[in-house]
Amino acid sequence: MSDRIYFIMSHLWESTLFGVVCVLLILALGRSWSYSRHFLAWASLLKLLVPFSLFAPVFSFFGKSFVSGLEGEGQGLGYLDLTARGLKIDTWVDLGGVEVAADAGVSWELLAACVWGAGVLVLASLWLRQYLIVTKALKMVSEPADAGWQELAKSVWKSRIQSMPRILVCREEGLLAGVFGIVRPSVVIPASLDRSLSEAEREAFLRHEFQHVYKRDTLWLFVQTVIRNLFWMHPLVWWLDRQISAEREILRDEEVIRKTENVTSYLNCLMKVSKIKLPSSYATSVGIMGAPFVKRIKALSRHGNSRVGDVFSAIGSVMAVVALTVFLSASLSLSDLRAQASETVEKEHKQSLEPDLSEAERALVKKVLGVFEEEGGRERAREMLQEAIDEDSSAAFEFIVGNLYAEKDELEKAIEYYQLAEAKFPRFLRAVRNGGILQVKAGDFAGAKEALLRAKRLGADDATTDGLLGLSYLNTGDVASAEHYYRLAIEKDPDVKDWHVGLAKMLYEQDRKGEADEVIVALAERLVADGREDEAESLLKNAGTLEAKAPEMKTDFGGK
Repeated sequence: MSDRIYFIMSHLWESTLFGVVCVLLILALGRSWSYSRHFLAWASLLKLLVPFSLFAPVFSFFGKSFVSGLEGEGQGLGYLDLTARGLKIDTWVDLGGVEVAADAGVSWELLAACVWGAGVLVLASLWLRQYLIVTKALKMVSEPADAGWQELAKSVWKSRIQSMPRILVCREEGLLAGVFGIVRPSVVIPASLDRSLSEAEREAFLRHEFQHVYKRDTLWLFVQTVIRNLFWMHPLVWWLDRQISAEREILRDEEVIRKTENVTSYLNCLMKVSKIKLPSSYATSVGIMGAPFVKRIKALSRHGNSRVGDVFSAIGSVMAVVALTVFLSASLSLSDLRAQASETVEKEHKQSLEPDLSEAERALVKKVLGVFEEEGGRERAREMLQEAIDEDSSAAFEFIVGNLYAEKDELEKAIEYYQLAEAKFPRFLRAVRNGGILQVKAGDFAGAKEALLRAKRLGADDATTDGLLGLSYLNTGDVASAEHYYRLAIEKDPDVKDWHVGLAKMLYEQDRKGEADEVIVALAERLVADGREDEAESLLKNAGTLEAKAPEMKTDFGGK
C-alpha cells in the first residue's frame, strides 16, 4: 500500500470514528438541544475535510525542539555519520539507494480513484441540472409577489446589514418553496401557498424564510452538498446530510417561536406546508419544507422545557465525548505505531549491517575526530585507531582506517582494512561495498565482482554498485551479465556517462552495432541537452575507436 493510499485510508478511518461517536451523541440528545445536534452533525461532516495529520508538523516541530534541547551535543554520535562528516567522504561511501519505478499496469488504487471520480461527476451533474431547472423556473414562471406580501415582508425584515431578498411567487405548482440563491437570495412562494395562507400565516412563513437568509443557509447548503458529493461513497455522509437539513429547519422553527406571539398561526402554516410534496429542486434551496412535520412538532413541543430526559441526555453526551477522545487517541496511535514500526525495522536493518560501538569506543572515535583538522591530524588519528584495534574491538575501527587509506589513494592498504572489517563483521555492508569499489579502481575485476555481489546480497541497490558490476563482468568476459547490470545502472542513474559507454562497448563486442549506436546517440543527445556539446562531439567522433577497442575496455568508475 502506497503512502498516499495509507493516508487516505487513515483519514477515512479516523473520520468514521469521529462521525460514529457524534451520531451516538446526536441520538443521545433525543429531541432536545437542536443547536447541539446541528453542530455535531456539521462537525462530523466537516471532519472529512480536515485530516488530523495536518497538525502533525506542529507537534513534530515542538517534539524536535524538546529533543534537541535535551540531547544537545550528544545528538548524532553514530560513528559512520561522524566519519563521513569528518573525512568529507564522497559518493563511494554513501550508498545512495534509489527507488526503482514500479511496473506499469492498472492497479486497484487507480480503479478505485476512477470509480470515485465518476461518482463525483455524476452527482455534480445532477446538482447542476437541478440548479438550472430552478433558475429557468424563476425566470419563466415566477413573478414578484403582490403588494400585500411586499408590505408584510418589509415589516417583518429586521436585518440592517443585509438587503431584503426578492419575494417571488412561482406559478408552477410544487416546484419549490423557500430561499434560492447564494449571492442574491430570493424567497419563493408556491402558488398553492399564496392562495391558502392567511395574513398571520404569511407572516409566520416569511419569518421562517428570513431566518434562512439571516443565517446564510443557502451558502451552508452549498458547502454541505459539495462535501456530500466528494465523499459520496461513505454511507455516514448521507445520514449526516439529511440530519443537517432536518435540524436546520427545526432551529429556524425555534427562532420563529421565540420571536412571534402567534404560535398557532405558525403551526397552521407548518401543517399546510407539510401537505405539499417536496420537490427534487429542494437540493438547491433551503426553506420551510425541509423537515418532516411530525418531527418538527415534537421538537417544538419540548422547546424551552426542562425534563428528566434532558439530564440523561447530558450524561450520554459526556460519555460520548469520552468515547470520542478514546477512539481518536486509538486512531492516532495506530498511525504512530506504523511510523514507529517502520523506523524500528529500518533501524534494526541498519544495525544488522553495521557494527555497533561501546561507550568507550564512541569516546575514542569522538577524540579521534577532534584531531582531524590539526596539522598531521589524520596520520595521528589513523595511528590511534590502529593501536586500538584488537580481536574484541569493533569492526568500525578497521572501516575508518580503510577510509583514511582510501583518502590517500593507498588502495591496497584500504582494501586490506575493509576486508579485515568484513572478516570481523561479515554483514558490514559499507565495508564490503567500499572494498569492491576500490578493487575496481585497482584493476582487480574478479575480486571486485565477488565483493560487489556480496554487497548486493546484503542489500546494496544503487547505480554505482550495478554499474561497477557491469564493468567487472565485462572485463572478466561475461557480456550477458555485464549488459544486465549496465542497464540496471542506467535505469537508476542515467546521468553517469560511463554506464552508457560501457553498455555500448559491450554491445559492439557482441556485434550488435545498431543497438550500440542507439546508446551512443541517446547519450550524445543527453550531453547536448545538459550543455556539454564538446563531450557529445568527442563521443560521436570516437565511436569508431570505441567499437574497434571494445575488448580492451578499461576505465575508472564514476566519471560523468
